[in-house]
Amino acid sequence: LWPPVSCGALPTIQEEGTLFIAPSAGTARNLRVRLGGTVVTATPITFRKNSADTTLTCTVAAAGGGCSDTTNVVSIAAGDILSFKVVTGAAETFFSVILAFEY
Repeated sequence: LWPPVSCGALPTIQEEGTLFIAPSAGTARNLRVRLGGTVVTATPITFRKNSADTTLTCTVAAAGGGCSDTTNVVSIAAGDILSFKVVTGAAETFFSVILAFEY
């Protein structure tokens, strides 16, 4: 399991704050997300590889606390740049995002 990533200062998360370089080839799967605080609108979270969206994604529902994607997988090569995209609404009041995935 890849170590969880924790981000703050929402509603805006810059992708640069969640960049990782893959140390070896593998497969990313089992994305799990928890948001701290109140979720006002549905909030999609997308796993990105080399600055492109992948199919590994989930959406935290309004008034929800988390989401997961246990279906999709993403092939990763050593040296790929991995990141997350979190799209929030202007009225969001949640204060943290914790992301984890298997690798």
